[in-house]
Amino acid sequence: MDRLSIENYTVYVLGFRDLYVEDPTSFIKILRKACEPAEVQVLRADSILNLEHIRFAFLYALKSFERSVNIAKTLTLEILLKIAAEDQIDKALAKSGLRKGLQDVVIIIFSENREYTETASGKVREILGEESGSDILENVSDEKVKSIMDLFGISEERLKSEHMYPDMKAAILNILLEDIALTVIRR
Repeated sequence: MDRLSIENYTVYVLGFRDLYVEDPTSFIKILRKACEPAEVQVLRADSILNLEHIRFAFLYALKSFERSVNIAKTLTLEILLKIAAEDQIDKALAKSGLRKGLQDVVIIIFSENREYTETASGKVREILGEESGSDILENVSDEKVKSIMDLFGISEERLKSEHMYPDMKAAILNILLEDIALTVIRR
């Protein structure tokens, strides 16, 4: 589990490997109900490059609400939009939302009250068992990099334009952060 402080929010990021989800909508509803009053977003780990991707998306979701340029009505949905670097909910769900079946899952729990976030993370572990993949976002393989490039439509040409970055992962992260920022501008 990773703990982030973003603006006034305490954010916990939990990873679960090989989690079978029969009904994504019901699964998310159960987790959200159990975690109240903290808020929860549940995403496929294969759509998130690393923890910085989450940190930046979360921050931009908050900024979207502060500037009244948010697309979604809730912060949880705005986070989904920013993670996916999309301005349409359907496209964001297709890119980053849970699917029926076996998958690695990232659960983002957040609240302005640290105790709510801590309690909610304990409830998630009670429901799903001990976190099995806290390294889901740390160990970024070449295969995941290629998958992220395909998912986000990052071409080799665009990647080459990021030559000032020390490695491919840093370059892809920069591209993702640019695309997230553009969701605010396009609004």
